Amino acid sequence: MTSLAKQLQQLQIPGSLPSTATAKASKKSSLLFDSKEAADIDNETVFSIGLNGLEELKVIEPAFKMFEKSLFGDNSMSLERSLQTKDVNEKLDKHISKFLQYLSPYFLLKPAHKVLEWLIRRFQIHVHNVDSLVTCILPYHETNLFTRVLQLLSIKDPSSKWNWLSPIKKAGVPLSKTSFLQHCITDTAFFSLICDMVMEGIKLEIPPSSSRVLFTFYTSTVVGVLDMIPSVTEKFMTLLLPHLLAGIKSGLSELIASSYIITAQLCFRCSMEKELVKSLSDSICKVL
Repeated sequence: MTSLAKQLQQLQIPGSLPSTATAKASKKSSLLFDSKEAADIDNETVFSIGLNGLEELKVIEPAFKMFEKSLFGDNSMSLERSLQTKDVNEKLDKHISKFLQYLSPYFLLKPAHKVLEWLIRRFQIHVHNVDSLVTCILPYHETNLFTRVLQLLSIKDPSSKWNWLSPIKKAGVPLSKTSFLQHCITDTAFFSLICDMVMEGIKLEIPPSSSRVLFTFYTSTVVGVLDMIPSVTEKFMTLLLPHLLAGIKSGLSELIASSYIITAQLCFRCSMEKELVKSLSDSICKVL
């Protein structure tokens, strides 16, 4: 290898490794198409697919209109993340994160797949917005579609918070309810994330009907965990109670109902101190 060739390899200049570059060019990450098939579809076509999906979503939920310019505008066609400043990319990430929160209740619908195809192609959300994308699809972890998205992600790094999903990705099977709940028990940070999803969701001010999936997911997760854990520890109570009280005081009838269900299960599983019983009772009575 010549001195120049060595320098090119060290700098990782495109063209120094033509076989690798060719292999990457022949494939593109895609939710709707096979990776090789996706490589033959240009950005303009994928943009049209995404725009069509957005129009369909706007019929269901008009709030999606707010993302027309930021994520689906004509200027997005030429936007390259790698060429943008840190501030521009941080602003973009915020738009994407908010959009995926709005999208979560509609993830199983075809229009959602169309808009995700565009976000994957143009903004590489499966690379740069892994946390937001996974939390968007978590309520559907028992579906094949969840696995399909999971297979687009790079989560091999042991430091990734989603590395524990690698066996599921490799096997190409959905994540069972039992395995999901078991991870909630062994990883309190993950369980806290599930609870935080609800608090973040209610800040979006979307119709309560659109939040039904999120509230149902939250309720079934917490009740399932309470049913599986050997005993309710003080650490678990400290983690759960702020979310439980916030749910009771939220003013959202469906989230209040969820909180009542969780409170009933909590009372069934453990004996609570008088101060805690009084706090919960007072909060419930104020709502009633």
